[in-house]
Amino acid sequence: MPINRREMVKAALASALGASPARALAASDQTARLQAQIDAAQAGSGLLALPPGIYSVSTLSITGPVAISGVPGKTILRSLHGGPILQVSDAEGVRLSGLTFDGANAPAADEKAAGDSYLVAARNCAALRIEGCSFRNAAVSGLGLDRCSGWVKDNQFHALAEVALRAGRFSEAAGNAAHGLEISGNRVSDMGNGGIYIFHAGAKPGEDSSLITGNHIEGVRSASGNGPNGNGIDVFNAAHVTVANNRVTDCAFGGIRVVSSKNCVVTGNTVSAIADAGIFVEFAFEAVSVTSNVVDDCSLGIEMSGGEGTVGVLALCANNIVRDIARPATNPQSANFIGIDLAAMAATCQGNVIERIADNAHGPGIGIAVFDWQASHEHLVAGNMIRAAACGIGIVSPPDAGGPPIAISGNMISGASIAAITMLEQETFADGSAKSLKPTGEDLAKAAAPAAHISLSGNITAP
Repeated sequence: MPINRREMVKAALASALGASPARALAASDQTARLQAQIDAAQAGSGLLALPPGIYSVSTLSITGPVAISGVPGKTILRSLHGGPILQVSDAEGVRLSGLTFDGANAPAADEKAAGDSYLVAARNCAALRIEGCSFRNAAVSGLGLDRCSGWVKDNQFHALAEVALRAGRFSEAAGNAAHGLEISGNRVSDMGNGGIYIFHAGAKPGEDSSLITGNHIEGVRSASGNGPNGNGIDVFNAAHVTVANNRVTDCAFGGIRVVSSKNCVVTGNTVSAIADAGIFVEFAFEAVSVTSNVVDDCSLGIEMSGGEGTVGVLALCANNIVRDIARPATNPQSANFIGIDLAAMAATCQGNVIERIADNAHGPGIGIAVFDWQASHEHLVAGNMIRAAACGIGIVSPPDAGGPPIAISGNMISGASIAAITMLEQETFADGSAKSLKPTGEDLAKAAAPAAHISLSGNITAP
């Protein structure tokens, strides 16, 4: 019989790991043997190819450049204790491909710390590449990347009790400040608390520069309330992050959430079946652009506002399609159904198409709600098309505002059963957030002289 060199290599590797060549099945603890192979690869060629099989391990460690590959779906590293399977630290150029990291549905070793534990964790790693891998069946999160740069591409995250992927800077402790991840083409499903998260500790937004593109995220629950939990994509306290061309659906809180972040772009995403805001930009954000997204079947379409006494600065909301806003909210502090909600300094809302904003128990549906709370606010609402919202454009502004200018021009509003453009009276929750918005009754689109600080021009209304 002729000798097959590939089969010889495969058999030798399997033998070294204590597995049969046919199945490469390791029923007992293979941690020590597999760690020895990783150490040898780091010290030698830098390459380690694992044949198909189930390798039962506790925690493996990588501290130097190495490329570990497996057969997608067939090379399985299964946790013996439900905790970390692999930790990578202070290494450059590590590559993981074709590996399945399986938590075996074991309970987390420390339930209180489960949200900060990962099947795979990397810290202070540059040029890290993780592609074609699978993270599944765990009471912890899938992948944690603390101060790392590189690529996370074409992976699958499924049935994790916490989040799929968290990246950024997890503490202010000394260490490398690597940044600039490309997170693309990943598929996320059945998450307990979140999808893809960028998080930076510290008082100011941390330089991040990550690209989150082309990912498919569905089925995100929230086991720990709302806000930071239950979101498809969450960017917290980060600078220069781009969230583009992702598909996000079926989330218990937000679809895409950008919090206290700076110079971020949210564009070209398709978001649907969200129990709160499809796209939510909030707190002390600065210079955030939300453009060319499609938002459908949510409790609130797009919100760009501050919170708890903070106000965002420089908001652009342009050329989005927002429709069918009628999904009951899971957040107990919900208000009217709103297509686009603006409460920021220097906000521009232009060229959006908004249709079918339903009424609810809090009040009528509102196509665009403008909150003009402070004299430093400036709002431009121009060239939007609003269809089938009881209130086309609603404005919340104190009677003696005097200074905050609002320009509403060139909008096309049809099917506004109460008013095309109107002032709104607001009832709030204890924290100041809107509980209900009710129109005053006057349609400013037909008024001869609106308030001095409101400029109306060229708006077209139809029944």
